[in-house]
Amino acid sequence: MKISIRKKIFFAIGFAALPIIIVQTAFLGAHLKVSKASAYETILNANNAPVLTNGEGSMTDDKNVTWVYHNASALNDGHISLSHQGYFGISASTEWGYGGISGITANFTAGENGELWLLSSLDGIDWSEVGKLATGVETINANRWNFIRFYAYDTSNTLVNVNSVTINYECNGEDPDEDTDLAKIENLRKHDATNVSVETQNVSPRGHSTKALRLTSTNGRSTNNHETIFNIEPTTLGKIKHMKVEFDYYYAEKRDPKKAPGYPTSAMANANGAFGNEKTIAEAKGFTYEDIGGGWWHMECYVNAYLQLSENALSTSVTGIVIKDNAIYTHDTSAGEKVGFIIIDNLRMTCYGNSAIIVNAWDKVTIGGTGDQKYFIRECVCGTINSVSYVISDETYGTLYMGQKNNNGNNICYINPITPGDVVVTITYNLGYLHETVVAHTVTLHVQ
Repeated sequence: MKISIRKKIFFAIGFAALPIIIVQTAFLGAHLKVSKASAYETILNANNAPVLTNGEGSMTDDKNVTWVYHNASALNDGHISLSHQGYFGISASTEWGYGGISGITANFTAGENGELWLLSSLDGIDWSEVGKLATGVETINANRWNFIRFYAYDTSNTLVNVNSVTINYECNGEDPDEDTDLAKIENLRKHDATNVSVETQNVSPRGHSTKALRLTSTNGRSTNNHETIFNIEPTTLGKIKHMKVEFDYYYAEKRDPKKAPGYPTSAMANANGAFGNEKTIAEAKGFTYEDIGGGWWHMECYVNAYLQLSENALSTSVTGIVIKDNAIYTHDTSAGEKVGFIIIDNLRMTCYGNSAIIVNAWDKVTIGGTGDQKYFIRECVCGTINSVSYVISDETYGTLYMGQKNNNGNNICYINPITPGDVVVTITYNLGYLHETVVAHTVTLHVQ
């Protein structure tokens, strides 16, 4: 474990790394991650339960990691009891938390409506939702996070009793920022028509990054799809559908500066390659970007927008993130010929802050229509859906029903049109570990 205090605001899920052939620059073997089999284990149980005062306290474990406790009480023969909205987790005062987390198992009991959630952070200050836990079931969804927190939710005020927590980890991390950044050479599965190298000078202005991944075109003045696939821990759509993908993208030197920079496209991947709805940020409301200066964009995409839950089953396998850009090529500048390149930094899967939008590209509902003409609502959500309600503004023109597309087991909301007129559908979500209310609306829909 390394000790020093750092504060940052990014969130991520790290994933297992796969080796690839390295082009153009050498890669330092010391940075390679070890295999999924864990080197170390730490256990929280009755033997290291904290001393509490008025529900608050702290405990430093045998690895010199400090845990803080809030709204908690002692538990006989167990680690801790948590009241509604109580939590315990790694303190921000512990510099790097646990490096290389590779599995977490919590054994707990809760009331009929009780929940125990796992959160994660880079710095122990700002928290991203990992998901709701099941007792005795290991989760790998927080792999490579350095700071974790367990959060109890039960409005009936029944205690969540945490008997023990087992954390498997490698303790070979580089740094909280770099541990969780998927934009690494060892994470690459594919990089078409580009040489790849580690970039240490021109890194994202966002956060405290110390290195990024540069992709330099090898196809001269021709365009190419330049498809790049980053491996992630194998998972399913059902396990990540509440998340976003975010990354920082250096675009300033990839093509003729007299032309518009042009957005990359992005998709998800399974073992066979890219799949889902590959779109640019300009084409889909589920994609957003922010110019963060110095020739960099910060980009985010709802996982739902990539995969569109209506077309993909919750069991759909997901093993990678695809970033593709046709417009990386050799071009002329005032200083002479320039070989185009882009840089990707801070590539992470996150769930920080609950939000929801509707991303349908059409606003017409056809009476007697089939397929898409029935209007199924394409919902994009960041945050686990605890409950959801759908309300149509006027049932004179249409009614709502839940159905499936392609018999994939994923229920979605449809409009059954009745008579010509205009309607709006309002969707009210209860999202995430805070059970926050988030409201989304369709555009005005013309029943015809």
